[in-house]
Amino acid sequence: MVIVLVGRQPLGAAEPAAVRPHDATTRYTRMKNLAQVKLDNASEIGQRIMLLCLKQCESPNDRNLLKIGAHLGDFANNLRSALNYTMRHFVEVRLKPVLSHDEYKEVRKNQDFPWSDGRGDFDKKAVISHTKNHHKPVYDFLEGVQPYYQGNEWLRHLMRISNRDKHEIINEIKEPHAAVVGFMNPDGTPHPSPGFFGPGLDRILVKSNDEPQVRILPCYYYPYGGFAVKGGKWAFFFICIDQAQLGLTRFIERVPQNAKNLIDNFNALV
Repeated sequence: MVIVLVGRQPLGAAEPAAVRPHDATTRYTRMKNLAQVKLDNASEIGQRIMLLCLKQCESPNDRNLLKIGAHLGDFANNLRSALNYTMRHFVEVRLKPVLSHDEYKEVRKNQDFPWSDGRGDFDKKAVISHTKNHHKPVYDFLEGVQPYYQGNEWLRHLMRISNRDKHEIINEIKEPHAAVVGFMNPDGTPHPSPGFFGPGLDRILVKSNDEPQVRILPCYYYPYGGFAVKGGKWAFFFICIDQAQLGLTRFIERVPQNAKNLIDNFNALV
């Protein structure tokens, strides 16, 4: 007698190659939610970094700089996780069904978001090679956002900061001594600086929504990406990475939106 279990797949039968539409939708929703949590976490950590910068301006201490570096690593790792979740979703839902068992096994060794400093190394990655063969528009998109193109350098900085935090040491943050600084417009004309006043020049007058406001120092002044401090001076913080100094405040202000835009545009293709 042969017994057949209705609705169950016979033993030894191959798994279906494609992901069912319902499963794909569920996976996408979950991935999108997880990625958004990581993006939100990065923004919250960015606010903590800004508060630590203010604390450092008011009461300089090397430990504050170490804390900023530690938070910066968390900031970068959260953004990188959001990118990785997005890439892994693509691999599982779009790439896996068209790969052989051995090809998928190779790709699965590294499903993280691909990046490289050169086109040659980028194309050597297994996940990129298969993406190019099976999903050319996705390959074109991923290749176009690589940091070897001008304007995409933020991706290299993000990955290097993340790698350094995870595998080497806390990222180094530098704060040169506060100084009187003159600012220039793109056309070379002087940019008007907020007016310092009060005892010891301990406050500034700024315009917010065209309304004058008094701010007690130290405070962050977004147009300059720096901190106004007592005595009519300005303080700036820098990330030491790859033998260069990267502006800290601009990095934490801009990179979360860069990562979100990349993820949204990638998901639109997938």
